[in-house]
Amino acid sequence: MSNNIVLATDSDREQLMTLYKEQVGREFCAWDEDYPSTETIDFDLSRDALFVMKENDAIISAISIEIDEDVDRLECWDRNLFPGGELARLAVTPSRQGTGIARLMMQYGMKALKCDVM
Repeated sequence: MSNNIVLATDSDREQLMTLYKEQVGREFCAWDEDYPSTETIDFDLSRDALFVMKENDAIISAISIEIDEDVDRLECWDRNLFPGGELARLAVTPSRQGTGIARLMMQYGMKALKCDVM
C-alpha cells in the first residue's frame, strides 16, 4: 500500500469530487449531493489544506487539514494542545476501505498539525 500523501492540486479536482460522491449514502456518512461541493474543494485548495493519497496516479484517499485560529480562541481548549486545528472530510475510496488508509491519513494529519508542516 502506498503511503505517499501529497498536497492536492487543481488537476485533482475531478477525482476529488468523484471520491467525495462515492461516500454519499454510505453508513455513518452525513454527506449529501450538495456537500462537499466544488466550492468546498476550491476553498481547501486555496488554503493549501487538502491532501491526497494516490496509487498509480489515482486518488484513493483525501483529508482536509487546517490550522484554525477560531478554535485557538475557544476557552475550553487545553493551551498545551496548540495550535488548534481541524481534520475534516476524510474519505477513502470504497474498494480500499478497511485497509488502514484512513488511519494513515489521520496520523499524517495529526503530525502535520502538531509540527505545523503545512
